[in-house]
Amino acid sequence: MEIINKIKEFVEFIEKPPEDNLDGSLLILIDNFFSAFHSTFHQSLDLFDDKEYPEPPEFDNDKVKELIQRNFPEYGYYNIPEKVCDDICDTKLIVGDGIDDLLDIYHCFKDIIWYYENTTKENAIWYFKDLSYRIDWEGHMRGLQYYIFNKIDEEYYNTEQPD
Repeated sequence: MEIINKIKEFVEFIEKPPEDNLDGSLLILIDNFFSAFHSTFHQSLDLFDDKEYPEPPEFDNDKVKELIQRNFPEYGYYNIPEKVCDDICDTKLIVGDGIDDLLDIYHCFKDIIWYYENTTKENAIWYFKDLSYRIDWEGHMRGLQYYIFNKIDEEYYNTEQPD
């Protein structure tokens, strides 16, 4: 499946999430997304379109945030270690935000869809990989993945298990 379809699938999930197993469904979606991303990334390293194009239209950030808060009412803040590879056991914690993660991913992905539909495939993939990669969407998606994994884990261990 082409990566643009995975991007669209992710946007649709944020706009209309399933009623059951929200956390599990989103975690599977993220895992499948990264699998498709890595395949696309290595297959399209040389894609580039040097033409100038207009920027995607702005969207109403407050309206989208309200939609996300309504669709993911239990998502909130979580801990992230400031340093992962250094200062083991002595690092500070910083605060992640599941709602903000979804909002930033949504914004990046809507832009990429716009580029794909209004410019060229090469321009959209370049924007996806080079301008957004690690700067915005991937950092938020990795944080969200970590948050949801731990949310599911903590809910399981905080629920009384049958003997």
